[in-house]
Amino acid sequence: PVLGDVLLPVYAARSLSYTLVQPRTTTTTNPPGRWTELVDRRSGAVLAATNAVRFLDGTMTGVHDIRTIDSGTAIDAMPYVPLTGSGGSTSITGADGSFSVNDAETWTASLRGDLVDVTNEAGTEGSLTLAAGAAEWAEPSATQAEIDAYIFQYRVREFGLRFAPDLEFLTSGLRTKVNVSVTCYSFYDGAVNFGIEGDGCNNPARIADANYHEWGHAFHEYSVLSGVVDGT
Repeated sequence: PVLGDVLLPVYAARSLSYTLVQPRTTTTTNPPGRWTELVDRRSGAVLAATNAVRFLDGTMTGVHDIRTIDSGTAIDAMPYVPLTGSGGSTSITGADGSFSVNDAETWTASLRGDLVDVTNEAGTEGSLTLAAGAAEWAEPSATQAEIDAYIFQYRVREFGLRFAPDLEFLTSGLRTKVNVSVTCYSFYDGAVNFGIEGDGCNNPARIADANYHEWGHAFHEYSVLSGVVDGT
């Protein structure tokens, strides 16, 4: 749409002048925008623009066990978490957990990312609704096992990239299953699997070293150039 011509005040070199401009509205999808542009009548240059779309900005964090159960908790960024808007839009948090999305939609986050994909095998998977400012993963938005595994698996992936940046599963993602219906047990079968608490054992997904160990099996398997991995 084209609106009526207006005079745009321009202040330069300590003097004020007026330029005849034509306002026009345009839209963009990336970034989302509903723009009002002021176009110079003579040159056609865009002299100013404002966006009527408002954004929801913040940082996503997670409360997690530092290394194992009863080791204390810490709050750290949740990188590359997928976000879905109520209107079907999608986004993702940055490496530092930051996000900026159109606040015309209601946004929810899950822990099923492209790089770290965590599923809860014992019930409903974690889901977090974004609000202004910080968005924090903590129970009951997800089980502690889901949150811990997401952070630990992301950290060990970063470790692996230092040595084998082109290794396939480091760029295509690794499935992580938590609260699997076994006790005192974790294993790798193409995905990393962690059992539940019980029979005198803690939930292994909440233990950093257990996450690193099972991830190591994937690293070994994908590193093989010929032959097979020794099952022992």
